[in-house]
This record gives sequence, C-alpha cells and structure tokens, in this order.
Amino acid sequence: MLSRKSLLLIAVAIIFYLSPAIVSQSFSWYGETNPTINYGQNTASTTYYFTYNNLSGLYYPGLIISVDGNVINNDLCHNPSTPSTYTINFTEGNHTVKFSLLSVNPYTLNCWDMLIHQVVEFSVNVKFKIRNQNIFTYGRIYVNDYSTQNSPYDRTSNPNDNFLIGAIDQSYAGYNWIWNNSGINNSKWIRRTSNNLEYDYS
Repeated sequence: MLSRKSLLLIAVAIIFYLSPAIVSQSFSWYGETNPTINYGQNTASTTYYFTYNNLSGLYYPGLIISVDGNVINNDLCHNPSTPSTYTINFTEGNHTVKFSLLSVNPYTLNCWDMLIHQVVEFSVNVKFKIRNQNIFTYGRIYVNDYSTQNSPYDRTSNPNDNFLIGAIDQSYAGYNWIWNNSGINNSKWIRRTSNNLEYDYS
C-alpha cells in the first residue's frame, strides 16, 4: 500500500506531465523582408507563411499581424485565426511588422484578457525596381562605381537615392555609338516611367 507521501508525489508528477503550461505554444514563419515594387506598380505584394506548434489546448488562439503599429487582421475579439499564409501590400519605404501569437485567458474567457505566447518583430525595406539602359538597349554601360554592366541593368532604389550611370563608346550591330557633347544633337540620359514609352532619341 502506498503512503500518503508517495501518492502526493505521483499526483504532482501527473499534474506536471499533463500541464499545458510546460508545453510551448509557438509559431515559425518565413517571407520576404526586402520586397521590390515591380514596374508599373505602387505596392509590393508579399506573402508570409506560418506553421504552429501545440495550439490544441488554447482558447481562441489568434495570430495578430500589425504593420507600423496598425493591426491589419482581426484581433482576439473579432474572429481570431491562425492563418497558414497572409499577404501584405507594402508601399515604398521602411516598415515595422509584428506577428503576435495570442489566446484568451481560459479562466476569464475575456478577449481583452489575453495570454501572450510569442511575439516576432522585424523590419521590411521596400524599394522600387528600376532599369538603366542605353539608347540601343544592349551593349555595356557604367553603373555606380563605374564598373561595367550589360544594358539593360536592373536595380532597386528609393526615390531619394543617388547613383551614377555612364555611357560607353562602343561598336554594336554595325554602328559606332558615341557620347556626343559637340552642341549638335547632344547625347543625354533620360529618366522615364515604365509606362511612358514615348521620348526623344535626339
């Protein structure tokens, strides 16, 4: 026959073994942190992917997603969910994204009384995709530190970024292409948007 002390130790061991508090509720995620706004677009559509661990014992678990301090999906009081994917449309610039795995306190069942299981915060830097190319599209051009690249050369940029580009005198497709500063039909670089296809080649 077991003593009272032995029974107490067994009971404590069973409670410890079954207690959900010792099982970590968590999530993992992956997705782009430096997305690019493509030609002709105003935002970068970025999808994030999630997997969850040990949520079965939680009351109304929810993954709360916020961008720059603003909640963009439903909170615990409005249809909380644990999505496997979520897409965010970012404008150009730096953004702070936060993923918070929460659940309702099982003792109060009040959506404002929440348990915090895991919080992840990270920065997202969004730039525009731009293209540098010469008048005949192909051949070679100078970029930034005057290293040479094939034309066209794609890069990313914020509106206030400054960088150097340069023409290279070269022969291509049976023509000698030169940079002309004679005062007659001067060569020039032209900045244009991706949907503006009409500009002066003189």
